[in-house]
Amino acid sequence: VEVHADSPIRTLRDLIETAKSNKGKLNYASAGPGNTSHLAVELFKLTLGIDMTHVPYKGSGPAITAILGREVDLMFDAVGSSLAQIQAGKFRAIAVTTAARAAVLPNVPTVIESGVPGFDVSVWYGVFAAAGTPQPIVQRLNAEFIRAMNVPEVRKQIESSGYQVVGSTPAELDAHVRAEIPRWARVVKAAGVTAQ
Repeated sequence: VEVHADSPIRTLRDLIETAKSNKGKLNYASAGPGNTSHLAVELFKLTLGIDMTHVPYKGSGPAITAILGREVDLMFDAVGSSLAQIQAGKFRAIAVTTAARAAVLPNVPTVIESGVPGFDVSVWYGVFAAAGTPQPIVQRLNAEFIRAMNVPEVRKQIESSGYQVVGSTPAELDAHVRAEIPRWARVVKAAGVTAQ
């Protein structure tokens, strides 16, 4: 969760109080409708019963530019997308949405630590194969991707960009996807998000 470095919003509690006392007046950027940066804020709004105005952009780059230009007040963005702005002192990270603190931002509290129990949103990537792909091929692909992600140079590059390497089995990825679908379907429905 990030704001411009000059924003009067210094903590997540400040953000919540400002949103409550200025219903719908805070503008938040997203990388586009239905993107994690959009849906995470919609979940946050639903969880807390607050209102903020969505300003969608065509990707994180234009959304980041909007924060730099003070066209919007905040954004929930993947750490990797905004890390350079945070490290340069142009953005202030006020919380991370994952259950654990980000290794590259160890002094930034989580949303949970900031007083919103159970709030855990992460950007994640998975590798998928076509339905019906033979299991030996799926297992081999899984093993090779895990091996590649654990090459020290690759792992270091990924982690220094603000991401975590989490290898799993095809069954674990399937279970994760199946758990995410109803969670986000509820948010999409409640927020009235439509495909664009």
